[in-house]
Amino acid sequence: MSYDPTQQSSGSPPYGQPQPPAQPPQQPAGTPPPYPPTQLAGTPPYGQPPQPPTAYGQPPQTPAGTPPPYQPTQMAGTPPSYGQSNPSLPPYGQPPSSPYGQSSPSLPSYGQPASTPYGQSNPSLPPYGQSASSPGYGQSSPSLSPYEQGTPSSPSYPPYSASTPVDPYAAQRPADPYAAMQPGQAYQPEQPWVGIPPAYPPPAPKKGKGGLIAIVIVLILALIGGGVAVYIVTRPQPVISVTSSYKVGSTYAGATNTVFKVSGQKFSGSSQITFLLDGNPVPGNQPVQSDSNGNVTANLTVTADWTTGNHTLTAKDAGGYTTKTGVPITIVTPGQANTPGPNGAPPDDASGTVDATVTANGTSDTFQLTVTGSPDGGKVCRDRDNGQPQSQQGTTTDGVAYTATVAYTCSGTYKGGQLSYTETATSAKVVYANGLSCTANVPFVNMHLQGSFSSNTAISGNYSQDAVTFNCNMNVGAVTTNAETGTWTGIAAMQ
Repeated sequence: MSYDPTQQSSGSPPYGQPQPPAQPPQQPAGTPPPYPPTQLAGTPPYGQPPQPPTAYGQPPQTPAGTPPPYQPTQMAGTPPSYGQSNPSLPPYGQPPSSPYGQSSPSLPSYGQPASTPYGQSNPSLPPYGQSASSPGYGQSSPSLSPYEQGTPSSPSYPPYSASTPVDPYAAQRPADPYAAMQPGQAYQPEQPWVGIPPAYPPPAPKKGKGGLIAIVIVLILALIGGGVAVYIVTRPQPVISVTSSYKVGSTYAGATNTVFKVSGQKFSGSSQITFLLDGNPVPGNQPVQSDSNGNVTANLTVTADWTTGNHTLTAKDAGGYTTKTGVPITIVTPGQANTPGPNGAPPDDASGTVDATVTANGTSDTFQLTVTGSPDGGKVCRDRDNGQPQSQQGTTTDGVAYTATVAYTCSGTYKGGQLSYTETATSAKVVYANGLSCTANVPFVNMHLQGSFSSNTAISGNYSQDAVTFNCNMNVGAVTTNAETGTWTGIAAMQ
Protein backbone atom coordinates (compact mmCIF):
# COMPACT_ATOMS: atom_id res chain seq x y z
CA MET A 1 0.00 0.00 0.00
CA SER A 2 1.40 3.42 -0.94
CA TYR A 3 1.99 5.99 1.72
CA ASP A 4 -0.06 9.19 1.53
CA PRO A 5 1.54 11.92 3.59
CA THR A 6 -1.70 13.93 3.64
CA GLN A 7 -3.68 11.32 5.50
CA GLN A 8 -3.72 10.82 9.20
CA SER A 9 -2.74 7.34 10.32
CA SER A 10 -5.55 5.50 12.02
CA GLY A 11 -3.17 3.85 14.44
CA SER A 12 -2.71 5.29 17.89
CA PRO A 13 0.72 6.46 18.92
CA PRO A 14 2.47 4.68 21.75
CA TYR A 15 1.52 5.62 25.28
CA GLY A 16 2.94 9.01 26.18
CA GLN A 17 3.83 10.01 22.62
CA PRO A 18 2.07 13.02 20.96
CA GLN A 19 0.25 12.79 17.69
CA PRO A 20 2.51 14.28 14.98
CA PRO A 21 0.68 16.79 12.79
CA ALA A 22 -0.08 15.79 9.22
CA GLN A 23 0.62 19.31 7.98
CA PRO A 24 2.58 22.20 9.29
CA PRO A 25 0.48 24.21 11.77
CA GLN A 26 -1.79 26.80 10.11
CA GLN A 27 -2.14 30.24 11.47
CA PRO A 28 -5.89 31.00 12.19
CA ALA A 29 -7.37 33.85 10.25
CA GLY A 30 -6.98 37.17 11.98
CA THR A 31 -4.21 35.99 14.35
CA PRO A 32 -1.02 37.98 14.08
CA PRO A 33 1.94 35.84 12.98
CA PRO A 34 4.61 34.92 15.54
CA TYR A 35 7.20 36.71 13.53
CA PRO A 36 7.13 40.13 11.91
CA PRO A 37 4.92 40.05 8.83
CA THR A 38 7.55 41.67 6.75
CA GLN A 39 9.60 39.02 4.91
CA LEU A 40 13.21 40.16 4.75
CA ALA A 41 14.98 39.95 1.50
CA GLY A 42 17.11 36.85 1.31
CA THR A 43 15.24 35.13 4.15
CA PRO A 44 13.81 31.70 3.27
CA PRO A 45 10.12 31.04 3.82
CA TYR A 46 8.93 29.86 7.23
CA GLY A 47 10.08 26.35 7.99
CA GLN A 48 12.53 26.16 5.11
CA PRO A 49 16.33 26.04 5.41
CA PRO A 50 18.42 28.72 3.73
CA GLN A 51 19.19 28.19 0.09
CA PRO A 52 22.58 28.74 -1.44
CA PRO A 53 22.88 32.04 -3.27
CA THR A 54 22.25 32.12 -6.94
CA ALA A 55 24.57 35.02 -7.48
CA TYR A 56 27.64 36.16 -5.62
CA GLY A 57 26.50 37.90 -2.47
CA GLN A 58 22.72 37.60 -3.31
CA PRO A 59 20.18 35.33 -1.60
CA PRO A 60 18.17 32.85 -3.69
CA GLN A 61 14.93 34.11 -5.25
CA THR A 62 11.82 32.06 -4.82
CA PRO A 63 9.16 32.52 -7.54
CA ALA A 64 5.89 33.81 -6.23
CA GLY A 65 3.31 31.14 -5.48
CA THR A 66 5.83 28.33 -5.20
CA PRO A 67 4.66 25.84 -2.55
CA PRO A 68 7.08 24.77 0.17
CA PRO A 69 9.19 21.69 -0.40
CA TYR A 70 7.62 18.35 0.20
CA GLN A 71 7.89 17.23 3.84
CA PRO A 72 6.95 13.64 4.56
CA THR A 73 4.99 13.02 7.71
CA GLN A 74 6.41 10.63 10.25
CA MET A 75 3.91 7.89 10.97
CA ALA A 76 2.59 7.69 14.44
CA GLY A 77 4.39 5.11 16.59
CA THR A 78 7.26 4.89 14.19
CA PRO A 79 10.58 5.40 15.94
CA PRO A 80 12.94 7.97 14.46
CA SER A 81 15.66 6.87 12.12
CA TYR A 82 18.99 5.77 13.56
CA GLY A 83 20.99 8.70 14.73
CA GLN A 84 17.96 11.08 14.65
CA SER A 85 16.09 12.49 17.60
CA ASN A 86 12.35 12.34 18.04
CA PRO A 87 10.90 15.18 15.89
CA SER A 88 7.99 15.49 18.24
CA LEU A 89 10.18 16.79 21.06
CA PRO A 90 11.47 20.36 21.31
CA PRO A 91 15.22 21.07 21.29
CA TYR A 92 17.08 20.70 24.55
CA GLY A 93 16.50 23.66 26.80
CA GLN A 94 13.75 25.24 24.62
CA PRO A 95 9.99 25.33 25.36
CA PRO A 96 7.73 23.80 22.74
CA SER A 97 6.72 26.30 20.08
CA SER A 98 3.55 24.46 19.07
CA PRO A 99 0.68 22.79 20.82
CA TYR A 100 1.72 20.34 23.53
CA GLY A 101 3.49 17.29 22.11
CA GLN A 102 4.27 18.94 18.75
CA SER A 103 7.58 20.41 17.71
CA SER A 104 8.38 22.93 15.08
CA PRO A 105 9.64 21.25 11.92
CA SER A 106 11.93 24.20 11.31
CA LEU A 107 14.05 23.46 14.38
CA PRO A 108 16.77 20.78 14.47
CA SER A 109 16.20 17.58 16.36
CA TYR A 110 17.56 17.20 19.87
CA GLY A 111 21.34 16.77 19.79
CA GLN A 112 21.61 17.81 16.12
CA PRO A 113 23.24 21.00 14.84
CA ALA A 114 21.56 23.53 12.64
CA SER A 115 20.46 22.41 9.20
CA THR A 116 23.16 24.29 7.41
CA PRO A 117 24.99 21.67 5.34
CA TYR A 118 28.43 20.76 6.57
CA GLY A 119 31.01 22.86 4.94
CA GLN A 120 28.45 25.54 3.81
CA SER A 121 28.52 29.03 5.21
CA ASN A 122 25.51 31.15 6.04
CA PRO A 123 24.27 32.59 2.74
CA SER A 124 23.45 35.80 4.52
CA LEU A 125 27.11 36.29 5.47
CA PRO A 126 29.89 37.34 3.09
CA PRO A 127 32.54 34.82 2.05
CA TYR A 128 35.52 34.25 4.36
CA GLY A 129 37.95 37.14 4.17
CA GLN A 130 35.43 39.54 2.57
CA SER A 131 33.69 42.37 4.33
CA ALA A 132 29.92 42.54 4.34
CA SER A 133 28.31 44.63 1.59
CA SER A 134 26.90 47.83 3.01
CA PRO A 135 23.53 49.16 1.79
CA GLY A 136 23.37 52.51 0.14
CA TYR A 137 23.26 55.62 2.20
CA GLY A 138 19.92 55.84 3.83
CA GLN A 139 18.96 52.29 2.93
CA SER A 140 18.48 49.53 5.46
CA SER A 141 20.14 46.18 5.24
CA PRO A 142 17.77 43.66 3.62
CA SER A 143 19.09 40.95 5.97
CA LEU A 144 18.22 42.81 9.15
CA SER A 145 14.92 43.45 10.84
CA PRO A 146 13.39 46.84 10.22
CA TYR A 147 13.57 47.97 13.82
CA GLU A 148 16.94 49.69 14.29
CA GLN A 149 18.48 47.09 12.02
CA GLY A 150 18.80 44.75 14.99
CA THR A 151 18.86 40.98 15.23
CA PRO A 152 17.72 39.22 12.02
CA SER A 153 14.18 37.93 12.24
CA SER A 154 14.82 34.69 10.42
CA PRO A 155 12.89 31.97 12.28
CA SER A 156 15.12 29.20 10.87
CA TYR A 157 17.97 29.79 13.37
CA PRO A 158 17.55 28.69 16.94
CA PRO A 159 18.93 30.76 19.79
CA TYR A 160 22.68 30.42 20.45
CA SER A 161 22.23 28.42 23.61
CA ALA A 162 19.71 26.06 22.03
CA SER A 163 22.12 24.17 19.81
CA THR A 164 25.52 22.59 20.02
CA PRO A 165 28.17 23.69 17.51
CA VAL A 166 28.95 21.14 14.90
CA ASP A 167 32.25 19.41 15.52
CA PRO A 168 33.62 18.51 12.08
CA TYR A 169 36.22 16.21 13.70
CA ALA A 170 33.81 14.27 15.87
CA ALA A 171 33.87 11.30 13.52
CA GLN A 172 37.64 11.26 13.52
CA ARG A 173 38.22 11.57 17.29
CA PRO A 174 38.79 8.19 18.92
CA ALA A 175 36.74 7.07 21.82
CA ASP A 176 38.23 7.47 25.25
CA PRO A 177 39.44 4.00 26.23
CA TYR A 178 39.45 4.98 29.91
CA ALA A 179 35.79 6.10 30.03
CA ALA A 180 33.67 4.29 32.59
CA MET A 181 31.61 1.35 31.28
CA GLN A 182 27.83 1.83 31.10
CA PRO A 183 25.47 -0.67 32.64
CA GLY A 184 24.80 -3.53 30.27
CA GLN A 185 27.75 -2.68 28.10
CA ALA A 186 29.68 -5.76 27.01
CA TYR A 187 33.34 -5.91 27.96
CA GLN A 188 35.66 -5.06 25.13
CA PRO A 189 39.36 -5.91 25.30
CA GLU A 190 41.64 -2.94 25.26
CA GLN A 191 42.22 -1.82 21.72
CA PRO A 192 44.52 0.81 20.31
CA TRP A 193 42.85 4.15 19.95
CA VAL A 194 41.34 4.61 16.56
CA GLY A 195 43.05 7.27 14.56
CA ILE A 196 46.14 7.47 16.80
CA PRO A 197 49.26 6.40 14.98
CA PRO A 198 51.39 3.76 16.65
CA ALA A 199 54.39 4.79 18.72
CA TYR A 200 57.29 5.87 16.61
CA PRO A 201 59.50 2.80 16.34
CA PRO A 202 63.00 3.21 17.76
CA PRO A 203 65.57 3.78 15.08
CA ALA A 204 67.31 0.64 14.03
CA PRO A 205 71.03 0.63 14.67
CA LYS A 206 72.85 1.95 11.73
CA LYS A 207 75.03 -0.53 10.06
CA GLY A 208 77.99 1.42 8.94
CA LYS A 209 81.69 1.63 9.43
CA GLY A 210 81.57 1.95 13.23
CA GLY A 211 82.70 -1.63 13.79
CA LEU A 212 85.47 -1.28 11.24
CA ILE A 213 86.61 2.00 12.81
CA ALA A 214 86.65 0.38 16.25
CA ILE A 215 88.75 -2.48 14.90
CA VAL A 216 91.15 -0.03 13.27
CA ILE A 217 91.44 1.93 16.53
CA VAL A 218 92.12 -1.26 18.46
CA LEU A 219 94.77 -2.25 15.93
CA ILE A 220 96.38 1.18 16.10
CA LEU A 221 96.41 1.09 19.88
CA ALA A 222 97.83 -2.41 19.76
CA LEU A 223 100.55 -1.27 17.39
CA ILE A 224 101.29 1.78 19.49
CA GLY A 225 101.23 -0.25 22.67
CA GLY A 226 103.42 -2.87 21.07
CA GLY A 227 105.82 -0.18 19.91
CA VAL A 228 105.92 1.30 23.39
CA ALA A 229 106.47 -2.14 24.85
CA VAL A 230 109.27 -2.84 22.39
CA TYR A 231 110.79 0.55 23.13
CA ILE A 232 110.63 -0.08 26.86
CA VAL A 233 112.09 -3.55 26.51
CA THR A 234 114.95 -2.33 24.34
CA ARG A 235 115.88 0.55 26.67
CA PRO A 236 118.72 0.03 29.16
CA GLN A 237 117.52 -1.47 32.39
CA PRO A 238 120.67 -1.45 34.52
CA VAL A 239 121.17 -3.66 37.54
CA ILE A 240 123.99 -3.84 40.06
CA SER A 241 125.22 -6.32 42.63
CA VAL A 242 127.38 -5.56 45.65
CA THR A 243 129.76 -7.68 47.68
CA SER A 244 131.84 -6.96 50.73
CA SER A 245 134.12 -8.84 53.13
CA TYR A 246 131.90 -7.86 56.02
CA LYS A 247 128.29 -8.45 56.96
CA VAL A 248 125.75 -7.56 59.59
CA GLY A 249 123.38 -10.46 59.46
CA SER A 250 122.70 -10.95 55.75
CA THR A 251 123.46 -7.35 54.76
CA TYR A 252 126.83 -6.40 53.41
CA ALA A 253 128.63 -3.94 55.66
CA GLY A 254 131.52 -1.58 55.50
CA ALA A 255 133.46 0.87 57.55
CA THR A 256 135.93 3.63 56.88
CA ASN A 257 138.70 2.46 54.56
CA THR A 258 136.81 -0.69 53.61
CA VAL A 259 135.71 -1.36 50.05
CA PHE A 260 132.43 -2.38 48.43
CA LYS A 261 132.91 -4.32 45.22
CA VAL A 262 130.23 -3.40 42.69
CA SER A 263 129.43 -5.01 39.37
CA GLY A 264 126.74 -3.78 36.99
CA GLN A 265 125.13 -4.80 33.73
CA LYS A 266 122.71 -3.41 31.12
CA PHE A 267 123.90 0.15 31.36
CA SER A 268 124.33 2.27 28.25
CA GLY A 269 127.46 1.20 26.43
CA SER A 270 130.61 3.23 26.95
CA SER A 271 128.81 5.52 29.35
CA GLN A 272 129.86 7.26 32.51
CA ILE A 273 128.42 5.47 35.54
CA THR A 274 127.72 7.34 38.75
CA PHE A 275 127.10 5.46 41.96
CA LEU A 276 124.53 6.84 44.37
CA LEU A 277 124.20 6.48 48.12
CA ASP A 278 120.56 7.12 48.99
CA GLY A 279 120.13 8.98 45.71
CA ASN A 280 123.22 11.18 46.08
CA PRO A 281 126.64 10.61 44.56
CA VAL A 282 128.76 8.41 46.74
CA PRO A 283 131.18 10.56 48.80
CA GLY A 284 134.84 10.33 47.89
CA ASN A 285 134.38 8.30 44.71
CA GLN A 286 134.58 9.24 41.05
CA PRO A 287 132.34 7.96 38.23
CA VAL A 288 133.56 4.99 36.23
CA GLN A 289 133.13 4.01 32.58
CA SER A 290 131.05 1.11 31.31
CA ASP A 291 132.30 -1.04 28.47
CA SER A 292 130.68 -1.22 25.04
CA ASN A 293 128.22 -3.84 26.32
CA GLY A 294 127.07 -1.73 29.24
CA ASN A 295 128.95 -3.72 31.88
CA VAL A 296 130.81 -2.06 34.72
CA THR A 297 132.84 -2.96 37.80
CA ALA A 298 134.04 -0.70 40.56
CA ASN A 299 135.49 -0.65 44.06
CA LEU A 300 133.81 1.91 46.28
CA THR A 301 135.98 2.90 49.24
CA VAL A 302 134.14 4.03 52.32
CA THR A 303 135.33 7.34 53.68
CA ALA A 304 134.64 9.13 56.92
CA ASP A 305 131.87 11.06 55.08
CA TRP A 306 129.76 7.94 54.85
CA THR A 307 127.48 8.16 57.85
CA THR A 308 126.90 5.06 59.89
CA GLY A 309 123.61 3.26 59.51
CA ASN A 310 121.57 1.57 56.77
CA HIS A 311 121.72 2.87 53.19
CA THR A 312 120.73 1.97 49.63
CA LEU A 313 123.28 1.85 46.86
CA THR A 314 122.18 2.51 43.24
CA ALA A 315 123.79 3.66 40.00
CA LYS A 316 122.90 5.55 36.83
CA ASP A 317 124.54 6.12 33.48
CA ALA A 318 124.96 9.31 31.46
CA GLY A 319 121.66 8.65 29.70
CA GLY A 320 119.80 8.88 32.98
CA TYR A 321 119.00 5.20 33.16
CA THR A 322 119.03 4.23 36.83
CA THR A 323 118.90 0.90 38.53
CA LYS A 324 115.29 0.22 39.50
CA THR A 325 116.25 -1.80 42.55
CA GLY A 326 118.93 -0.64 44.96
CA VAL A 327 121.18 -2.79 47.07
CA PRO A 328 120.94 -2.36 50.87
CA ILE A 329 124.22 -1.85 52.71
CA THR A 330 125.24 -0.97 56.26
CA ILE A 331 127.98 1.38 57.39
CA VAL A 332 129.44 0.62 60.82
CA THR A 333 132.06 2.09 63.11
CA PRO A 334 135.53 0.83 62.22
CA GLY A 335 136.27 -2.41 64.01
CA GLN A 336 132.61 -3.52 64.13
CA ALA A 337 131.24 -6.31 61.97
CA ASN A 338 134.78 -7.66 61.78
CA THR A 339 135.86 -4.56 59.92
CA PRO A 340 139.33 -3.23 60.63
CA GLY A 341 139.70 -0.71 63.37
CA PRO A 342 141.17 2.72 62.85
CA ASN A 343 144.52 2.71 61.06
CA GLY A 344 143.88 -0.91 60.16
CA ALA A 345 143.86 -2.13 63.73
CA PRO A 346 142.53 -5.58 64.40
CA PRO A 347 138.74 -5.77 64.43
CA ASP A 348 136.88 -5.62 67.67
CA ASP A 349 136.21 -9.31 67.66
CA ALA A 350 139.81 -10.24 66.93
CA SER A 351 141.67 -12.45 69.41
CA GLY A 352 145.40 -12.90 69.93
CA THR A 353 148.34 -11.69 71.91
CA VAL A 354 150.29 -8.52 72.35
CA ASP A 355 153.94 -8.68 73.44
CA ALA A 356 154.40 -5.56 75.52
CA THR A 357 157.53 -3.85 76.82
CA VAL A 358 157.21 -1.35 79.64
CA THR A 359 159.89 1.23 80.21
CA ALA A 360 159.95 3.26 83.45
CA ASN A 361 162.68 4.88 85.60
CA GLY A 362 165.37 3.68 83.23
CA THR A 363 164.35 0.06 83.49
CA SER A 364 162.19 -2.07 81.27
CA ASP A 365 160.05 -5.12 81.69
CA THR A 366 158.59 -7.38 79.00
CA PHE A 367 155.47 -9.46 79.31
CA GLN A 368 152.62 -10.76 77.17
CA LEU A 369 148.98 -9.67 77.09
CA THR A 370 146.21 -11.93 75.99
CA VAL A 371 143.29 -10.45 74.01
CA THR A 372 140.01 -12.36 73.82
CA GLY A 373 137.89 -10.87 71.02
CA SER A 374 134.12 -10.20 71.05
CA PRO A 375 131.75 -8.18 68.77
CA ASP A 376 131.14 -5.86 71.69
CA GLY A 377 134.81 -5.54 72.47
CA GLY A 378 137.55 -7.87 73.68
CA LYS A 379 139.05 -8.53 77.08
CA VAL A 380 142.77 -8.04 77.91
CA CYS A 381 144.62 -9.81 80.72
CA ARG A 382 147.87 -11.53 81.70
CA ASP A 383 148.08 -15.18 82.53
CA ARG A 384 148.86 -14.51 86.20
CA ASP A 385 145.76 -12.41 86.70
CA ASN A 386 143.70 -15.22 88.17
CA GLY A 387 143.32 -14.04 91.78
CA GLN A 388 145.52 -16.79 93.20
CA PRO A 389 148.65 -16.08 95.33
CA GLN A 390 151.76 -16.46 93.29
CA SER A 391 155.35 -16.39 94.63
CA GLN A 392 158.35 -14.78 92.99
CA GLN A 393 161.93 -14.86 94.26
CA GLY A 394 164.59 -12.23 93.77
CA THR A 395 167.58 -10.39 95.29
CA THR A 396 167.74 -6.83 96.43
CA THR A 397 170.45 -4.45 95.34
CA ASP A 398 172.11 -5.13 98.71
CA GLY A 399 172.31 -8.80 97.91
CA VAL A 400 169.55 -9.92 100.29
CA ALA A 401 167.34 -12.63 98.91
CA TYR A 402 163.54 -12.30 99.17
CA THR A 403 160.34 -14.06 98.24
CA ALA A 404 157.33 -12.04 97.16
CA THR A 405 153.86 -13.60 97.21
CA VAL A 406 151.11 -11.63 95.35
CA ALA A 407 147.61 -12.29 94.05
CA TYR A 408 146.48 -10.37 90.91
CA THR A 409 143.25 -9.65 89.06
CA CYS A 410 142.84 -7.81 85.80
CA SER A 411 140.48 -5.64 83.81
CA GLY A 412 141.19 -4.82 80.23
CA THR A 413 139.39 -4.11 76.96
CA TYR A 414 140.09 -3.83 73.32
CA LYS A 415 137.74 -1.98 70.91
CA GLY A 416 138.12 0.29 67.95
CA GLY A 417 141.91 -0.04 67.86
CA GLN A 418 142.22 1.02 71.49
CA LEU A 419 143.67 -1.25 74.17
CA SER A 420 143.61 -0.71 77.91
CA TYR A 421 144.93 -3.00 80.62
CA THR A 422 144.85 -2.71 84.43
CA GLU A 423 146.37 -5.21 86.83
CA THR A 424 145.32 -4.98 90.47
CA ALA A 425 147.08 -6.67 93.46
CA THR A 426 144.62 -8.03 95.95
CA SER A 427 147.28 -9.32 98.35
CA ALA A 428 151.11 -8.80 98.62
CA LYS A 429 153.81 -9.88 101.12
CA VAL A 430 157.59 -9.84 100.90
CA VAL A 431 159.78 -11.99 103.15
CA TYR A 432 163.51 -11.28 103.24
CA ALA A 433 166.21 -13.74 104.03
CA ASN A 434 167.39 -11.69 107.09
CA GLY A 435 164.05 -12.17 108.76
CA LEU A 436 162.47 -8.90 107.65
CA SER A 437 158.83 -9.26 106.56
CA CYS A 438 156.68 -6.55 104.96
CA THR A 439 152.94 -6.68 104.07
CA ALA A 440 151.41 -4.22 101.58
CA ASN A 441 148.22 -2.23 102.01
CA VAL A 442 145.89 -3.62 99.31
CA PRO A 443 144.41 -3.33 96.79
CA PHE A 444 146.62 -1.27 94.58
CA VAL A 445 147.18 -0.94 90.84
CA ASN A 446 150.25 -2.78 89.99
CA MET A 447 150.21 -1.86 86.32
CA HIS A 448 148.08 0.17 83.94
CA LEU A 449 148.58 0.25 80.17
CA GLN A 450 146.77 2.44 77.61
CA GLY A 451 147.67 2.17 73.96
CA SER A 452 146.50 2.63 70.33
CA PHE A 453 147.21 0.66 67.20
CA SER A 454 149.05 2.47 64.49
CA SER A 455 148.73 -0.46 62.16
CA ASN A 456 147.33 -3.88 62.14
CA THR A 457 150.12 -5.11 64.46
CA ALA A 458 151.81 -2.14 66.11
CA ILE A 459 150.58 -0.59 69.29
CA SER A 460 152.06 1.81 71.77
CA GLY A 461 151.05 3.85 74.75
CA ASN A 462 151.58 4.86 78.35
CA TYR A 463 152.40 2.92 81.50
CA SER A 464 151.68 3.75 85.18
CA GLN A 465 151.87 2.15 88.68
CA ASP A 466 150.48 3.25 92.03
CA ALA A 467 152.58 4.01 95.08
CA VAL A 468 152.50 1.13 97.61
CA THR A 469 152.77 1.21 101.40
CA PHE A 470 154.24 -1.80 103.22
CA ASN A 471 154.11 -2.47 106.94
CA CYS A 472 157.35 -4.16 108.13
CA ASN A 473 158.46 -5.91 111.33
CA MET A 474 161.76 -5.61 113.16
CA ASN A 475 160.83 -2.10 114.18
CA VAL A 476 161.09 -0.91 110.56
CA GLY A 477 157.51 0.19 110.38
CA ALA A 478 155.79 1.49 107.25
CA VAL A 479 157.68 1.71 104.05
CA THR A 480 156.12 3.36 100.92
CA THR A 481 157.36 2.84 97.38
CA ASN A 482 157.10 5.59 94.72
CA ALA A 483 154.57 5.55 91.89
CA GLU A 484 155.92 4.94 88.48
CA THR A 485 155.09 6.19 84.97
CA GLY A 486 156.49 5.22 81.68
CA THR A 487 155.70 4.05 78.19
CA TRP A 488 155.13 0.82 76.56
CA THR A 489 155.06 -0.70 73.09
CA GLY A 490 153.62 -3.86 71.72
CA ILE A 491 153.54 -6.15 68.80
CA ALA A 492 150.11 -7.70 68.21
CA ALA A 493 149.26 -10.96 66.68
CA MET A 494 145.47 -10.75 66.45
CA GLN A 495 142.89 -11.96 64.04
